Amino acid sequence: MPQVGLPDPPGFSDELLKRRDTEREFLSQLLDGAKVEKYTVPVTINAELRKYQQDGINWLAFLAKYQLHGILCDGNSPSMMIEVVIHLLSRYGSRENSAVYLHPREQTFRKGRKESCLQVA
Repeated sequence: MPQVGLPDPPGFSDELLKRRDTEREFLSQLLDGAKVEKYTVPVTINAELRKYQQDGINWLAFLAKYQLHGILCDGNSPSMMIEVVIHLLSRYGSRENSAVYLHPREQTFRKGRKESCLQVA
């Protein structure tokens, strides 16, 4: 990370320098959501997430990592539900041989085909 501001005071310990860098990284991600680390979902998802869904999962994982409270705002409620369920499953795990099926009612059938069904195992 590029240095900003005044130079380090003489005698700064390696521990303090490391802590400063960690805090800078945290603040950078908090203030700019585009800098939040990509979260790899540890559960099997039988669907391809859209970018905004992955961004939502990244944000939820960031909040959990730092034990922060926050909200996830999304104009697409079924999409937001998917993001929250994936986050909960990845954080708390799932029972062996269990699965969660999400079927957004308003998007289940379109042009005679079943769509927008996400299976999380």
